[in-house]
Amino acid sequence: MIKTFFNVYASCLIILLMLVGKSGLQAQQLKITIQSSTFVGKASTGKTFIEPHLASDPRNAQKLVAASFIERTTSENSSSNAIAVFTSSDGGQNWKTQHIPCNDCTDPWVTITPQGMIYLITLGHPPNTTSRKGEPLLIFTSTDGGLTWSKTPQSIAGIYDGPRVIAAPDGSIYLLVASAARDHQNKSRFGIMLARANPGQPTLQVINHIFPSNLNLNSDGLALLSDGTLVITYQDFQRKTNKGFRGRKGRLKTRRSWAMVSYDKGKTFSVPLLLSEDCGSRPSSLVVDQNGSFKDYLYCPSRSKNLKEVLLFTAPKAPSAPAEVWTKSRIKAQNTKGFVYSEPLIAVNSAGIIGLTWWELQNSSGNKCFQLYFTASADGGKTFAQPIKITQQPICPDYAQLGFPGRRWRTGGDYFGFTTTKDGQFHLFWPKAKQGTFELWSTRVMVEKGR
Repeated sequence: MIKTFFNVYASCLIILLMLVGKSGLQAQQLKITIQSSTFVGKASTGKTFIEPHLASDPRNAQKLVAASFIERTTSENSSSNAIAVFTSSDGGQNWKTQHIPCNDCTDPWVTITPQGMIYLITLGHPPNTTSRKGEPLLIFTSTDGGLTWSKTPQSIAGIYDGPRVIAAPDGSIYLLVASAARDHQNKSRFGIMLARANPGQPTLQVINHIFPSNLNLNSDGLALLSDGTLVITYQDFQRKTNKGFRGRKGRLKTRRSWAMVSYDKGKTFSVPLLLSEDCGSRPSSLVVDQNGSFKDYLYCPSRSKNLKEVLLFTAPKAPSAPAEVWTKSRIKAQNTKGFVYSEPLIAVNSAGIIGLTWWELQNSSGNKCFQLYFTASADGGKTFAQPIKITQQPICPDYAQLGFPGRRWRTGGDYFGFTTTKDGQFHLFWPKAKQGTFELWSTRVMVEKGR
């Protein structure tokens, strides 16, 4: 039974501090309220939830849909045979759960169009199939708020990793995913695949396969500007050796993040535009301010190389040259003996307020405990509030009980759910290690500008 474990109503006025930048100190007040943290559920005995993702209905602030894959807590890697889907109609206070069968399911991602159609994208194989060739994509859809889903998912064959999906105002969706494929010269490359679904259509069509170079890469994020311009990001990190791309051989001295821009719905793209060489790990998200004070500003977060800071890269609105110039802000790790463990996640609400959240490893507790932090900015990412804790106590996973999932995903996934709703609230949908499993929790945060 879904129940609220605790409610925290902690309001605090926070003076925004200058982190970096030429603009100087900009004293602003934000009222940040952790409104509630609700226990969503845990998997059955011997299993755990991994890598939850969350989406909100653009039409209704009360409707949320989340997804997570289910992994066995065995000592060795075992395939997942279901995706758990969670729906809430009261802003995350109560949740309903259902399971969608599939084979080897990982990397779930959810988006909801402005017309209400829901897309659930995951890596995996269709249920009741014996084929295990490649790492295909599965596309499930729902037209009734997530109550029922397409019985037979669309499958796109290939070898893919890390799908990301966004919805356009007209109801079409774009899918970005890293791929291992052959280029136009039939040479094996790491590239980026882009697919699109027309408004109201459940089927995606591959529209582009991009091979920026001969390097190993990860796709990262995608965003749509108000005029329909599409921006994608990726990160390269390894050159090919005589043994291919195995292990750490051929690793570049620094990871490089790049952006590419399309003015024709993904059919063609600009040359790669250098975003940064300062990233310590793969950035996990790219967002755009759609309606707020900094409309069409692009934001991309990452960890620093020394893992002591959260970095935020910002590209201001530039209709003739979007994503060409990026500035950088810094947020220091809160535990001086610890470090930023996870890739930071970002969301921008309808007022243009940026929310950032991330896990920090607490070195003082023997490298086994973590704290989840949140901060906000009301000036386009130039300055940020003093981060606050989402977790009231350190989270200390029992990795012996968690087995392979605990070794592979130390905090329950390479990402977790983070979004905003129509009313401007921020919602986190995150895994909490407890008694040999990762439970799922939902937390609401309100950020308001002070008077």
